[in-house]
Amino acid sequence: MSDKANVQTDLATLTAMSTEYQEITSRTSVQLAKKKDIQGKIQTLKAKMSDIDRATSTYEKEFIDRKEAAPLSYGRIQTLQDVVLTSFLLSYFLLSLAAIFYVWRTTPTYGLMSAGTTGFVMIVLGIIIAELIRRYA
Repeated sequence: MSDKANVQTDLATLTAMSTEYQEITSRTSVQLAKKKDIQGKIQTLKAKMSDIDRATSTYEKEFIDRKEAAPLSYGRIQTLQDVVLTSFLLSYFLLSLAAIFYVWRTTPTYGLMSAGTTGFVMIVLGIIIAELIRRYA
């Protein structure tokens, strides 16, 4: 009887092991499919990176070629924005000089001190305006 019980126990163990093996095999196949999918994505990303690297090197070479072909120095005023800013700053400078001269000539007492104060205020205001233009324009 003990041999029959051992055989039945072994058979039950074998059946359980077979079921467990089938479960592990099915989970492994799912994991292998995921692995294959991820490897495909990795290959796609590597190809994209290689394309980006090639494009980057092409742009870098083109930039270097254009830089070498460009003139060594440019004029101070190149664009319309440069012209507008230069004319604005020049007109502000002339307006400041006119205001200083006007205050100096029209103030009967302490004319030079009033003109100096006006000049200081115009310089501070000019710095503030220039900083605002630089930051927001």
